[in-house]
Amino acid sequence: MALELSSHVAIVDLASGQTQSVGVDGSPTGVAIPPDSRRAFVTSQGAGTVDVLDLSGPTLVKRIDVGAEPGAAAAHPEGIAADPRRPLVYVAVASRDRIAVVDTNRLEVSQFVDVGRAPSPGTQPVALAVSPKGDTLYAADSGEDAVAAISLRSRSRRARGGAIRGLRAFRLIGRIPTAAYPTGVAVTPDGRRLVWVAAKGLGTGPNLGYDQFAFNSARYGTYTPTALVGRLGVLSRPTDKQARALGATTGAVLQPLGTAPPPLGTPVVGPGGGPSDKIKYVFYIVRENRVYDQIFGTDPRGDGDPKLELFDDNGVPGPTGGVTPNAHKLVRTFPLLDHFYSDSEVSVDGHLITSGADAIDYVQRALHANYGNRGRPSDFADPIAYPPRHFLFDQAAEQGVSFRNYGEGQAGSTDDGRPTYQAVKDNTSPTYQQIASDSGNTGGGGPSVLPLSHFDDFNQDFTRQLATATVPHLNYLTLPARPHARHHARDPNPQVARGQQRPRARPDRAADQRVTDLARGARSSWSRTTRRTVRTTSTLTGCRRS
Repeated sequence: MALELSSHVAIVDLASGQTQSVGVDGSPTGVAIPPDSRRAFVTSQGAGTVDVLDLSGPTLVKRIDVGAEPGAAAAHPEGIAADPRRPLVYVAVASRDRIAVVDTNRLEVSQFVDVGRAPSPGTQPVALAVSPKGDTLYAADSGEDAVAAISLRSRSRRARGGAIRGLRAFRLIGRIPTAAYPTGVAVTPDGRRLVWVAAKGLGTGPNLGYDQFAFNSARYGTYTPTALVGRLGVLSRPTDKQARALGATTGAVLQPLGTAPPPLGTPVVGPGGGPSDKIKYVFYIVRENRVYDQIFGTDPRGDGDPKLELFDDNGVPGPTGGVTPNAHKLVRTFPLLDHFYSDSEVSVDGHLITSGADAIDYVQRALHANYGNRGRPSDFADPIAYPPRHFLFDQAAEQGVSFRNYGEGQAGSTDDGRPTYQAVKDNTSPTYQQIASDSGNTGGGGPSVLPLSHFDDFNQDFTRQLATATVPHLNYLTLPARPHARHHARDPNPQVARGQQRPRARPDRAADQRVTDLARGARSSWSRTTRRTVRTTSTLTGCRRS
C-alpha cells in the first residue's frame, strides 16, 4: 500500500496481520505485484521513478527512471498495472502523456506508448487496467475525459469480428469517452465489461443556492468542490473497431464551441497564425473569487446577467455602486474579455492554470482534502505540484522575454534544480505578496517597511522602469482577495476583493505614453512597425464559484 504523504510503502501479511513499512522517495502513488513475483513495483510522483522493492526484506532493489524526455522531474508516474501473462508492468506517466512499459526481469523501461494529443501535453493518464488475456491495456486519461485503449499484442492479419487486422502491439487503438475527469478504470474478470470512474461526473452546474458570505457554513453541495459528484460507467468492452470509432466522438468534445476566425488586422495573431508581431508589452492581471457576472453583469458590451451583479462602478446608484471602480476602469481602457476563462474549481488550481496552463492530477486530488480541513498539508507551491512545462515565467526566461511577477507565489518559487529557477526568483517582487491589505498595511502595530498597497508596490517598480526604459515585456499581477471578506476596522469596505479599496490604484498606468513610446521604438530596439503596442489581459481564476 502506497502511503503518499509519509513516503513509505506498507506491507501487510494477510495471513498473520503483521505489517512492515519501507521508505521510498517522493510521494508513492501506485503499487503493482506481478504474478508469481516477490517484488513490488511502486510509482513515485515526486521522483518520477518506479521503485522496485524486494518483499522478502523488504528492501529497495532499484529505482527506474520513467520520465523519458526531458527526464524524471515533474513526470508524475501514477497508476501501474502488471501484465497477467508476461514479465511486464505498465506505468501511467501522467505529465508526459505516456505509458511506460517496464521489463520486470531486466528492471528497465523497454518502450513508451504515447497517448498524447498535439500540440501540447494534457491527456494526463492516471490509472491503468489490463484485460484478463493481456491483449489490451486501458488508461484513464483524466485530462481528456476518456479511456485510451492500447494493443498489447499484435492482431492477426486474418482476424475476424471487431479486431483490427494487422494492428501491431503497443499501439493506440482509440479513445472511449467518459464523464468528466476519469480517475479509475477496470476490466471485469471475465473480460466482458469495461468499468470507469469519473471524479467530476457531469461537472458542478450552477450553484445559485450558494451563500457566498457563509463560506465554511455554506450548505453542503453548493460550494464548488462539494458540488462535484463522481460517476461510474459500466459498458460492454468495446472491440478494437468500436474503440477506434469512438475516438472521433472523444476528439469532437475537446473542441471549443462557438469558435470563429480572428478578425482581419487583429494585433493578437501574427503572420500565418503564429505569435503576434505587434504586441510588445503585456500586462496580465489575475483577479479571483468573483465570477464575471458579479462585477460586469450590467456591461452592455458583454454576455452578462445583470441579476447576478453585486459590485459596480462609481456613480451607479444603489448598493452595488462605487465598489469596484478599478475593475471597471480596466475594462473601459482595455478589452472586456467576457468569455476568457480559467476553468478552475477554487483558487489553488486557478492560479496554477493562469500561471502554468495546467493543474495536474496531484493538485486536483489534494485540494479537496486541503479545502475540506482534513489535515492535508498545503504543498501546492512545492515542486510536486508543478505542471509539465513549469510556468509562464520559466518559458519567458527560456525564450529571452523580460518579465516581472507580482504576487504569483505558487509559480515556481521553490528551487527544484531547473535552470530557469534563478531568473524566476530574480524577477519576482519580494514584497508584493507580503502585503496584507490594500486599505493600508501597518503590520505588527507600527509602521511597516512594506508599501501601503499592491498598487504602491507595483508603481514603485514601474516608475523606476519608465525612467530607465526597462519596462519588462511581460508583467503579471495578481489582485489577491479573501473570497468572502467582511467589514472590520482594517478593511473598511466589506465583501470587496482587494485591489479595489484605494481609488489612487490607477489601472491607466499600464497605458502610460512612455510604454507606448518604448514599444514604438522611440527608446527600444523592437520593431518600428508596431500598431497596437500595449495589451492588458485580465482573467478571473476560480471563474465559476470559488
